[in-house]
Amino acid sequence: MLLYPPKKFDENEIFVIILLVFVWILVFAIQRHLSALEIFLIWTLNVYLVFTADMSLAVPPVELYDTMDRLEHEIFDFIMFFFGYFPFAYFAMNYFKPRAFSKKQTVLFIIVCAFLTTILEWVAVELNVFTFNGWKSYMSFLVYIVVYSLNLLLLLYIKSKRPKKSLWNKLL
Repeated sequence: MLLYPPKKFDENEIFVIILLVFVWILVFAIQRHLSALEIFLIWTLNVYLVFTADMSLAVPPVELYDTMDRLEHEIFDFIMFFFGYFPFAYFAMNYFKPRAFSKKQTVLFIIVCAFLTTILEWVAVELNVFTFNGWKSYMSFLVYIVVYSLNLLLLLYIKSKRPKKSLWNKLL
């Protein structure tokens, strides 16, 4: 995959830089409840989901949206794929893990996370990070419900497979 520089350095690149600096400071500042294994797997899952969505929905023949300034992938697309989406899943799963949510609370939690992420995406659309060509924000909301559900299922799966007391658990 060839990555191009931005056509012009403008509000979308500035937004991405400011957002990433802010969220990554938060990632390191908040108390961590996730193990290194959980972080790695959640990161991997989200990079996979972003690449899959982008390669399915943002390229011909579908082309429901464009990112940044070019039709081709540029450096800031790559930065967003690897560093821009993970922190939001991390915040959600890190918040969820130490709490005992009921099923109804879990559903509400997923909906709230999807709603907040959709609002952030709307801001990104306003700043030309994304240009919708048939895509609608309600579609993103539904996708984010699936994304946060998959992250939560992964987190619960990891928890179910780990031995209760082991040195390995303490290290990770």
